[in-house]
Amino acid sequence: MALNITVGKVAALKICSGTAQDLTNEPMSEVDLSTDPSSYRPRYTVYEITDPAKRNLDDSTTPVFQRLAGGTGTPVTITPQKIEYPDCRIYLSAAIGSADTVKCQSGKYLTPSSVSGVKNVSFDATWDNEKIMFLRDTAKRTVLKQKEWTASAETVMVRTCASLTTSLAGPNSNIVYTHMGGGTAGNDIAIEYITPGTGALAIMVSGNDITITPNTATTANQLVEAINNNGQCQDLNVRAELKSGETGAGTLAAMAHTHLSGGLEPTNWTEVNGSTGNDTAIAIFYSDEDNDIRWVDYCKIPKSSISIAGDGINGVTLSFENRGGPNCGPFLRKQ
Repeated sequence: MALNITVGKVAALKICSGTAQDLTNEPMSEVDLSTDPSSYRPRYTVYEITDPAKRNLDDSTTPVFQRLAGGTGTPVTITPQKIEYPDCRIYLSAAIGSADTVKCQSGKYLTPSSVSGVKNVSFDATWDNEKIMFLRDTAKRTVLKQKEWTASAETVMVRTCASLTTSLAGPNSNIVYTHMGGGTAGNDIAIEYITPGTGALAIMVSGNDITITPNTATTANQLVEAINNNGQCQDLNVRAELKSGETGAGTLAAMAHTHLSGGLEPTNWTEVNGSTGNDTAIAIFYSDEDNDIRWVDYCKIPKSSISIAGDGINGVTLSFENRGGPNCGPFLRKQ
């Protein structure tokens, strides 16, 4: 189902289980906050792991980040000014070159195994004072910094949609593919671009594989329209849209067979074993769901707080609280 988000009332819990997965030379992308007055940072100072499925860093392992000058230079280890482990972003004290690339050379990330929507959230937080030097300030100012929080809520069934954002080198050529049905079925769908040729744009669907052969002049805009008008793609519940901030005027290039990822099934709370201990989850509090403005943090769910009613998916009441740590949030995300 699609959630109708009310500020402060609805959130999502992505339940994590199993062993944290390794990160090795994972590509990172710049996050441009230079035009955001509420969280301004200069260009080329903020980076995030490119693959959304790998952005939740395990805060028990210290990650290593590296910069490659001009994108091809010898990797040099960099020390971020700040690391946000949930929905990983790193902040650099000084801008690097526009052609430089950044990667996470090593680290671990948490993998969600299911998702639960929560509504009627009761949220309680405590705050500390902290002196912070803001840009262009001449003296430090005292601001409130969130210290810890707790919440209680009632669950509602949701599924997370699998998606794929292309990362072609050419400008304004990238597309976001989303499995609109949600759930793990979308993780089986794959997209491939054949090297552009002289023939007309062609889309071939075989099972869960979508193979696209563009013309050398085919633009991302034209492919989005073709995908969304293709009956077989509609049968797979796949929809295409331009990557945020891009015009779609760029042409396409070859892309290897790549699966959509991130699709999750609803949490069945009857499968949570035991009455003691905690479950780890990624808490996402929406303030504007339509524009994907949200707060993200790690949390723990005391198993003893889980009260199961009905089908064990809808109407389950539980409490959850921040997991803490120097690099945890909650952190605001606007893009």
